[in-house]
Amino acid sequence: MNTTRTLLLLILGLVVLPEAARAQQTPAPAFSPDGSILAAAAEDATVALWEVATGKKLASLYRPKESDFLRGSALVWTPTMLFSPDGKILATQRGDEPAMLWRVADGKQMASLSDGGVIGHLEFSPGGKLLMALGHDDKASGRNRLTLWEVTTGKERAAFREAEHVEFLEAAFSPDGKTYMAVVGSREPDNTRIRIWDTQQHKELARFQGAGARFAPGGKVLAVWDRDGKISLWDTGTGKQQALGSAADRRIGKEPLYQANPRYCLLLFGREVTTSVWLVLDGDQLYADRNGNGDLTDDGEPVRATKSSRLASDKAPRRFKIGEIRDGNRTHGNLLFQVTSLSGFATEDQAKELLARDPDALAYRLWADVEVPGFKGQGVEGRLEQYVQYSDVNGFLQFADRPQDAPIIHFGGELQIMLWARPALTLGRPTDVYLALGTPGFGAGTTAYVGYEGVVPEDRWPTVEVVYPPGMAGEPPVRETYELPRRC
Repeated sequence: MNTTRTLLLLILGLVVLPEAARAQQTPAPAFSPDGSILAAAAEDATVALWEVATGKKLASLYRPKESDFLRGSALVWTPTMLFSPDGKILATQRGDEPAMLWRVADGKQMASLSDGGVIGHLEFSPGGKLLMALGHDDKASGRNRLTLWEVTTGKERAAFREAEHVEFLEAAFSPDGKTYMAVVGSREPDNTRIRIWDTQQHKELARFQGAGARFAPGGKVLAVWDRDGKISLWDTGTGKQQALGSAADRRIGKEPLYQANPRYCLLLFGREVTTSVWLVLDGDQLYADRNGNGDLTDDGEPVRATKSSRLASDKAPRRFKIGEIRDGNRTHGNLLFQVTSLSGFATEDQAKELLARDPDALAYRLWADVEVPGFKGQGVEGRLEQYVQYSDVNGFLQFADRPQDAPIIHFGGELQIMLWARPALTLGRPTDVYLALGTPGFGAGTTAYVGYEGVVPEDRWPTVEVVYPPGMAGEPPVRETYELPRRC
């Protein structure tokens, strides 16, 4: 965990808290985008604005009513706080109350926003003109309401409602602010869809079946994936779709005569997925489509495996040095692949299941120094160090017997903070939860983690929102925000 230098952050005690303990929790403070102003909530749920440089209180925004204290809810329902992109407006929301917009310059309330239900997640559009909220009806089990307001006037501009058993699982604005999307479903397999609207007329532009979606930087491309790992790209400007991860697109143009049973994996490079490279393991040799043209016969001789002289057994790790990959004007270096027997992980439940089906099952690992614009890492010539461990939170990486079933690993893609391992939560006991930074792939074990040193500033930490079940029937869930300052 320390040699790979991944971004691992520790959360302590995120299991359900007793009611009295939750009452003393306050959400993490919020900084303005330029870091000059801090919004913080006190234990009595009063929100104040502070000047960071001097420690001077600039304004007290509001204090809960005395009746709130009498019914015992004010301390639990401390507000969530969010600055607009330009730092001129602060949005707050507490419990089952409306969302509030405050003018930072003088601390005056600008608007009170309600959609008729209980508001949860808040998000400003990139330009700060719109505020999006996910919420739910009193009878709904999840967030079945999506509402947008115009920030300057407080007027509702769009409202979408789903049935009680259907949720808006997530929602986001595109980076250019021209569109927004939502993942809608009931959390059942094959029962989720993606909806996309424009931010001017709030007209629905497209609807896809899919388990998730993500905007590419710039907002012109939306990637949609299903639970089988098939991906499609949608151009938000033209409406044209281009399949990326479907079975047809995973076909290889030309293959050599293999000596053993080939096993397949597909690598993608770049945020816009400009280059794809096939890896095919053929016994003690590896075919790598270095030029990304889908022809495995024109890349020179296959890469031969090397073994450690100290571990000369048949189960010793085999390492393949692939070298550089050209990706348009970029060069990714030191691509390295290692394979070993999965029997070395036989104590882990997921490995036991794989070994029960195939006693000769293998475990796979990859490294690469990836050239990513805007990032300077610890790799050669400032490239970003990324690596794929033998497993991630979804299981062990397994190369496929057919190209159309191949796992997909994405190097140089959009970075996310994600679970390093799935924690075992026990009621009433503190639990350590580890997070990591990386790019998710498609299939078990495909996460491309990032070495964080030199990439994430030492004074920057993520925050996490934890949703606790309500203390009493009919009340909304309890949401708490935590800052995660520890690394290892």
